[in-house]
Amino acid sequence: MEQSTVIVFALAAVLLIAVASVILLGRNAARTGESSVEDESGSTTKSASLGREVEENAASNSSVITREKLDEEAIGVSRRKFLNRSIYAVLGIGFGLPFLVSLLNFLIPSGKGGFGGIVTVTTPLNDIISQIESQKKPFYIQEARAYIVQYPNDNPAAVEAAEATPDYTKNPKIIDGMVEQGVVALYQKCPHLGCRVPWCETSQWFECPCHGSKYNRVGEKTGGPAPRGMDRFPFEVVGGKMINNTNLSEVVSGPPIGTDTTRQGAEGPLCV
Repeated sequence: MEQSTVIVFALAAVLLIAVASVILLGRNAARTGESSVEDESGSTTKSASLGREVEENAASNSSVITREKLDEEAIGVSRRKFLNRSIYAVLGIGFGLPFLVSLLNFLIPSGKGGFGGIVTVTTPLNDIISQIESQKKPFYIQEARAYIVQYPNDNPAAVEAAEATPDYTKNPKIIDGMVEQGVVALYQKCPHLGCRVPWCETSQWFECPCHGSKYNRVGEKTGGPAPRGMDRFPFEVVGGKMINNTNLSEVVSGPPIGTDTTRQGAEGPLCV
């Protein structure tokens, strides 16, 4: 069973226990209030039966017997406060639980298939490259939240520039993907504040609509407030298919500002 699934069941159990506790405590409070009222009425009946005796004793004695009456209104208010607060607590847990579960599912990698784990692309790599070339846009993998883009490994100057960039060469899977396979797996999230960066077909760049950061077709920053280029996922090719590791702990930070191995300028009007 996946870790996130276990957490969901645990939180659901906690919610059920909280609801059951509130119901039981509410019933106990109600019973306590009822018994208090019953005791008071019973005592009143007994006092009535002894009324004559009390009156006779009062005539001969100067002392007067008094009994403190329970404040029924105070008991009711206290009980209502308890029930109201309990209801608010249960409602808070009920509305907050789905958000918490969603947050945990986002933060905790699955460790298996899907984002946060290993994603095998069913489309053969050669077909992906052919589609990128024919459509002139990245190949998007929704399950991996990644863009597959083509790197010009047939350009000696670009290959030389990539091999001279420490941020590429420090991870063998990144540089091998660029130089040997001719592709890069880019994380869709903008390094600035995390917005998804769409592809602009006119400029042939990635352009973030949130704050205007821009990146060339291989994710190297060309403008805007982003602190670096687009982050990337390590991958390997097995049997002609890409196997992407989308575990967030394995994400490789994008190249620093000023990296421009492809020398690709905007090829048309900007989208942002």
